[in-house]
Amino acid sequence: ITTAVERCRAKGLSVASSNHYVKDCKAFFNWLVRAGRASGNPIANVSKLQVTAKARRHIRRALEADEAVKLLQATRNGPERCGMAATERYWLYKLALETGLRSSELRTLTRASFRLDDPEPLVWLPGDVTKNREPAELPLRAETVVELREYLAGKHPNAPLFANMPIVTDVAYLLRFDLTAAGIAYETESGCVDFHALRGTCLSWLAAANVPVKTLQTFARHSDPRLTMNLYART
Repeated sequence: ITTAVERCRAKGLSVASSNHYVKDCKAFFNWLVRAGRASGNPIANVSKLQVTAKARRHIRRALEADEAVKLLQATRNGPERCGMAATERYWLYKLALETGLRSSELRTLTRASFRLDDPEPLVWLPGDVTKNREPAELPLRAETVVELREYLAGKHPNAPLFANMPIVTDVAYLLRFDLTAAGIAYETESGCVDFHALRGTCLSWLAAANVPVKTLQTFARHSDPRLTMNLYART
């Protein structure tokens, strides 16, 4: 297992991903033991690699407010990419920036996910589609609610919001194309802007607005506030 992880690291696999492989392999061997198919776990003592800022494969940066405006404007006025219309991509990026939803969570959204008529309009996700397996309720800005009413009008409640959203790797390419169209560098000295950086941008903006740490942690749906502040919230 150690040799396999070293090969993966040589190919560019991040430390965090390497640790996920180790965790899953240990879980598999533990199952073999419980099922009576193995006498013991041969990798029980294999330790995880230490995750440090230097070891992380991707150093992400948060978009500035004016960069986000440029991205949304350029996307909305842009062409279709990978079968995804400009307006659809606009909403994909806008919701990622304003709610901090992950790519996998955005992919599950339907018309019924939005409760625009509630006293406090929000987007709701069931626990079976969130990373922490708990239901999520995230508030929506008043201006966004007005736009959403128009965009969602006439859509079936179960209709996917992003029916043409491509596979994960192509979503990353989509954003890079739209960043280029907006005149925004994908990578600078501060880090890169991949799709997950939009979530970090959202949390960074909230931190800059002096949102209390506990509130920010709850919004991010993190189990540890240190993860929220040290890894996601950028100055």
